[in-house]
Amino acid sequence: MAWITIAWKDIRLQLGDWVGLIWLFVTPIIVITVASFALSGLFNPTYQVFTVPVVQLDHGKVANQIVSSLRTLSALHIETTAKNGAGKVVPLTIQQARTKVQSDKAAIVIPQGFSRNVENGKQAALIVLQDPTDKVVPSVVRNILSKIVAGIQLRDIAVRAEIQGESNAVAALSAQLGHPLRFRLNPAQVARSSQSIIAHDQLRIQAQSVISDASHTPSAFQSNVPGYAVMFMLFGTSFAGASLLSEKESGTLLKLRSLPIRRVDIIGGKLSSNFIVALLQAAILFAVGRLVFGMWLGNSLAALCLLIIVTAFSATGLGMLIAALSKTRSQATGLSILIILTSSALGGSWWPLYIVPHWMQTFAHITLTAWSMDGFNQLLVYGNGLSAIIPSVTALLAMGLLFFSIALWRFRWD
Repeated sequence: MAWITIAWKDIRLQLGDWVGLIWLFVTPIIVITVASFALSGLFNPTYQVFTVPVVQLDHGKVANQIVSSLRTLSALHIETTAKNGAGKVVPLTIQQARTKVQSDKAAIVIPQGFSRNVENGKQAALIVLQDPTDKVVPSVVRNILSKIVAGIQLRDIAVRAEIQGESNAVAALSAQLGHPLRFRLNPAQVARSSQSIIAHDQLRIQAQSVISDASHTPSAFQSNVPGYAVMFMLFGTSFAGASLLSEKESGTLLKLRSLPIRRVDIIGGKLSSNFIVALLQAAILFAVGRLVFGMWLGNSLAALCLLIIVTAFSATGLGMLIAALSKTRSQATGLSILIILTSSALGGSWWPLYIVPHWMQTFAHITLTAWSMDGFNQLLVYGNGLSAIIPSVTALLAMGLLFFSIALWRFRWD
């Protein structure tokens, strides 16, 4: 029974590295927990409350009526104000609403003169700013507005009929609405009739995309290629960093220390090689995305390259930090898998961040993955340029420098 002896020997070796053994069992528990919280909305039987920014540039009677109707809906949380640079609460602007659409996915703009145009029987339009990458929230907002608009128009028809003495028409309309002369709407009836009413009257709903380059429709590759590129860069740099521990165990690092080479040069050399590999890995993935799948690379190739470089730098620093905090290669491997899988689930590599609860969207930015994905979305989804990724670039550089500094301080040579 030699196989029993060999198996027992390997089990004893694994049990001897209790830290690595803990990662083996803790990692799946943490990843399952994060993924379950992130996707909880898909399995929650109660409806989700959508936050909808509203830019109210008109404060006439009809505009106020629309905003009041929106506030009565339990499915919506309406935001009409925001804080300026001085921290003062001010009315929401169109530019602020366009920015918020990237997370909230839809916003409503009530333009100036809207109420006056409606009251004078002229053409008037409500504008829905929408993120075309989301197929749920914008359609919900448009449908809700359609019902509200239909209600306004039905009441207007009834008032005109009453003024003209058309009592039969008033009675018929009142009967249809189910409440005499108060004109409260039956949602089922409005849903069937609102689209035709809007199409033939002066009050309309216009949808506008917030993506700056309308010639490129976002596809799954704009999200998946960067997401998995970041994840596999983390895997590559973390495992490369763990190889430091193998060299330490074999005595190679002590031999290097006996040479006239500074400690920072040794760590820096290891970091540089891992950094170059991470860059090549990302370049190949993006090249395949472009050449094989026709993926759009945004309006600024320079900004894209900069974001890839700082992401690779931050990922390399994290890999070196993991190696510095681990005593054995097994521990480094377990810790790497825990951090990478958790960061990928939490930071947006596996699914868009906007589908997770708001508290998780905020918490996710403790990871370099979330900052990197924010930048890639700005470039590849919304078609923005260098200025839009400055927060991501700054955060990734800071993280990389912090990781490298701690790794240099904590790494033990013996």
